[in-house]
Amino acid sequence: MTVKDSREIKKRFEDCIKLAEEKGLQVGSVLNMEMQDRLKEINLKVKKETAEQYRKLFNYKLSVNAEDIIQHLLECNTRNSFDKTRTAFRFCICEKIQELRNEADRARKQKNFDLMK
Repeated sequence: MTVKDSREIKKRFEDCIKLAEEKGLQVGSVLNMEMQDRLKEINLKVKKETAEQYRKLFNYKLSVNAEDIIQHLLECNTRNSFDKTRTAFRFCICEKIQELRNEADRARKQKNFDLMK
């Protein structure tokens, strides 16, 4: 993550806090709504074969260097390679986010608030 990315995330988080205070909601609820809106922008409805290709590429790239995802994008030699790598990253990260959200929802229903967080 670059410094610019970090600042952008911090700004969005602060905006969510302000919105929560204005609406009288908990910050977690506003963050949840924000996350749902962001996930809607990414197409997760792909063929099984395509999903497996994305997961395989993502896992390979992380096994090489998990510290700097952006570097993997910069190393792409062609536009097609860049697009596929970027799409694979988005797809796999979104899958992981949805998995964690579902796990947190199950924990909330079981009233296990430590696991939910």
